[in-house]
Amino acid sequence: MAKHMQHLKALREIAFDYGVGEHPDLASMARELSRSVYQNKPALAGDLLGSIASASDQQSQQRAEKPNIEKKYAVLGGSMFAGGMALAVYGFLHTKGGEFVAGEVSKESKTQLGGAGLAIAGAGGAVLYLGSQKSKRSASVTVGNGRIALSKRVSW
Repeated sequence: MAKHMQHLKALREIAFDYGVGEHPDLASMARELSRSVYQNKPALAGDLLGSIASASDQQSQQRAEKPNIEKKYAVLGGSMFAGGMALAVYGFLHTKGGEFVAGEVSKESKTQLGGAGLAIAGAGGAVLYLGSQKSKRSASVTVGNGRIALSKRVSW
């Protein structure tokens, strides 16, 4: 780790040396930075491989902890929500005269239809919520780099 910090400090010093002044010499800075990275590539590559491996392990653990909603709940809830919102927009914005709502909204627009659309969208949101709650209680199986993880959340 100390070598990694030394390399980063050296790169920072190069950037500061070439980046000062009214007109910084970007071409020389790029050449010097690339030379330094090329000279230290074995150390930097080793650190990079270690970082990639740890990030992959962390990501597979997070996937094991993060449950997914079942498809039937997602499709039903999502369609109800989207259809309800479309119905609400149509009901509140579509008028009997064919123009956009201008003056008295409750008399010109179809407020009952808009309210029904909001109710359907709310029911769709409830289905999505219930599906996500159910998925938190179910077991999760994750296949990662050379391993299989089974997780089950237990709470009381």
